[in-house]
Amino acid sequence: MTMNRTKLPIALALLCLLLSLKVEAQRFIDKNEIGFRYCMNYADMNYTHKMYNIYNHKDFWQNGFGFFITSRVSSHFAIRPEVDFIGRGTFLKYEDISYKLDAKYVDLRLPLIISLAPHSAVNPYLFVAPELCIVREGEITFKSDRLPIDMFPSGKITTDLAEGNIRPYDFSVMGGIGFEIPIRIDNFRFSIAAEAGYSLGLLDTFSDDELDGDANVLDYMLPYTYTPESSRFNRGIEGAVTISLPLSNFRLIPKPAPKPAVVEIFSEPEPEPETFEYEIKDCYSFEEMYSFVKQGFDVSDKRICVFDMKFQFGSAKLLRSSERYLDNVVGMMKAYPRMRITINGHTDNIGTEETNQTLSEKRAQSVADYLIRHGIEAHRMTCYGYGLRYPIDTNATEAGRARNRRVEIEVTRIQ
Repeated sequence: MTMNRTKLPIALALLCLLLSLKVEAQRFIDKNEIGFRYCMNYADMNYTHKMYNIYNHKDFWQNGFGFFITSRVSSHFAIRPEVDFIGRGTFLKYEDISYKLDAKYVDLRLPLIISLAPHSAVNPYLFVAPELCIVREGEITFKSDRLPIDMFPSGKITTDLAEGNIRPYDFSVMGGIGFEIPIRIDNFRFSIAAEAGYSLGLLDTFSDDELDGDANVLDYMLPYTYTPESSRFNRGIEGAVTISLPLSNFRLIPKPAPKPAVVEIFSEPEPEPETFEYEIKDCYSFEEMYSFVKQGFDVSDKRICVFDMKFQFGSAKLLRSSERYLDNVVGMMKAYPRMRITINGHTDNIGTEETNQTLSEKRAQSVADYLIRHGIEAHRMTCYGYGLRYPIDTNATEAGRARNRRVEIEVTRIQ
């Protein structure tokens, strides 16, 4: 008996923990995106000693790519931890002698993103990022007509990069600007962006061996042996294109719905006398959608945009006028018992992003609850809230905000 009494609070604690983790996982999905970036780095190294002025410096392009997760802190701020695989180096030439250092780095970056117009069709943003840059491989190529031709018939020496030729890590700071374009295809959302930045290395990239004179390939380039009393820093202009996908695209678990409690049975509404001609567009009225369904058109992934769904101000409580509208939806779903829908809640930009996110979720759930109470099975619908993230009109005018405060009823299956 004592053991059972002990197990009960443990079981309740575990249940509470699991529910809490589920809520946190939902928030993580709603606020985070995953992405890929392709970049090109116009690389060079800056030498501080005047002796290097005798060489011709030549920048060269280095390709790279990376992966990131964007976490939205608010509508204007985000952090984007990322891992990038990119090249850096330097190319020096003096008369018939040339030296090229081509280093491949793994960069661990933590950009802070500052969005300047987060809810517009094109979102310009600024970013600044600390970077930890770790050398993973590379090579050094030395060319000269003075090399013994019997030993080096190609006139060059190529050797793998080692710790004797470069510091194995660097710290740097990058800052820049970008432009993001959010795109929506049916209910699938993604963003593409282009950005450019300048990377400033903070550590001397000469190795300890080079500074001690023990492993300096540059000795071949000068008429005398020396130990470089200099510093060498990574520099680079980087351009990139990115594509990011909100994790909400891959949401597998719908929001839980309350147990159906049927309070009233509605019959199918009288059919509208008007028959609409089918055309492809982003949003349809209920009358258009019901007409297409009855005509046998495939309306999968098509949306009813309800701009006049009325709630009490700042709450998710439906007004009577909206309930009458939803009676028509109830009738359509009863007439087509295999129909499945997704209910998406959206808001304008009045209030904080967190408040609007919560409000949109509650309003979408409120619509689902009404349908459930009037006889529609809970498993036939899912509901999501998107807050102010996906406006379809400007938020600068009351008319535009009224269109952004909408509920979308998306038909995901007919038969």
